[in-house]
Amino acid sequence: MLNKFSWGSYWSVLMFLLIIYYGYVLVIYRSSFKGLLTFGKGGHVEDTDHEGDSPQASVQPLQDEVHTFLERAANKKIIKDEIVFGLCRIVQKYNPDENFRESVGQWIRDECNRVCAIHLDEEDLSHVWIS
Repeated sequence: MLNKFSWGSYWSVLMFLLIIYYGYVLVIYRSSFKGLLTFGKGGHVEDTDHEGDSPQASVQPLQDEVHTFLERAANKKIIKDEIVFGLCRIVQKYNPDENFRESVGQWIRDECNRVCAIHLDEEDLSHVWIS
């Protein structure tokens, strides 16, 4: 049965299938390949995805880490002063924009109340923002 196929037809079918496959991959992952295909930028690949430009996206990693920290603090029953100190360390790492401090502070207050059952007052929040 294999004697019916020649090497020429084998290579032709193989090339046809490879073109189909790589065409499909290129269509699916074209945004990733866009940076690779632009020459003359000194190897610098610009991110063409602008989802991370929103203010919400810039604060999301901070919120994720604060939430994880508060869950661990609730499980270990850490006292309020240590929670405030830990929050201060996390906030220093991310250093959110001045415009977001009030909203992030309110979110931290609500999250502490919800996760740890601890009420943070204005003085505690001011300690969180001290850099």
